[in-house]
Amino acid sequence: SSFRWKSHFQLLRLHYELGYPLFERGRGQRSIKLTGEGMAFYDLALKYNEIVDSMMALGNKKEYSSLTISTVNSMGNYLFAQAYDAFMEENPDIALRIQDHNTYEAYENLSKGYTDIAFTIKRLDYTGIDTYPIFSEKMEFVCSKEANLPEVVNFKDLDISNEVYVSWTDTFVDWHKIALGNPDGTQIKVEIMGQLHYFLTKERSWAIVPSSVANHMIKDERIVRRKMGFDVPRRMCVCAFDGDVSKRKLVNSFLKSIKKILEERKEYGIELFI
Repeated sequence: SSFRWKSHFQLLRLHYELGYPLFERGRGQRSIKLTGEGMAFYDLALKYNEIVDSMMALGNKKEYSSLTISTVNSMGNYLFAQAYDAFMEENPDIALRIQDHNTYEAYENLSKGYTDIAFTIKRLDYTGIDTYPIFSEKMEFVCSKEANLPEVVNFKDLDISNEVYVSWTDTFVDWHKIALGNPDGTQIKVEIMGQLHYFLTKERSWAIVPSSVANHMIKDERIVRRKMGFDVPRRMCVCAFDGDVSKRKLVNSFLKSIKKILEERKEYGIELFI
């Protein structure tokens, strides 16, 4: 398309003006990744945006304020959407910024001041960052309607090569290695929920997912839920935020919104710690 060609030309022009490449693509691959210079450029671009926001705010009569939230993909898609609405309704003058990061990216952004509060699947030790458990939720079994699996599935019913695998938590990974085998035996591994949904519609596909994900997946009539004849460790969510006391009121306000929404999601088997 003309848009794709225009974007490609703009990237080439930017590379030429900077004198170094921001992206690299492996031979025969469609995906791209940032170079070392690209990562540094990204950090500077984030700082530039913050500076521009601050400069623009000087002309406003009322104080400009924002809250930047980071979540892992599945939580952002299926658990927090209504919490965002509740927070914005209670704080109409606050600009909400939402990021989609894995645990390590989230902590890096917290440490650099690019993120105010992050919801991740595990705690990392970073100076100046406080971390607390927020909730846990049960895991469930979903599969393609064409998989022809019994109403109650057991290990003997499952072919690991048909699994759509997501490394939900370290605890889940360890459990999987003991109960089902090394996940390297799976053909498909994903991180994005849209990809999980797509592959679960394929014949014989199955997955073990958090209840919030399962409840959304089965809205597609091609995907069904089955009971499990075995136990799977629950998924834990932790909240991490930096020591900036100026944002603590907003952080607490968002946690209040999260608590209210999760208390209403009894079908997810949520256990709250806040």
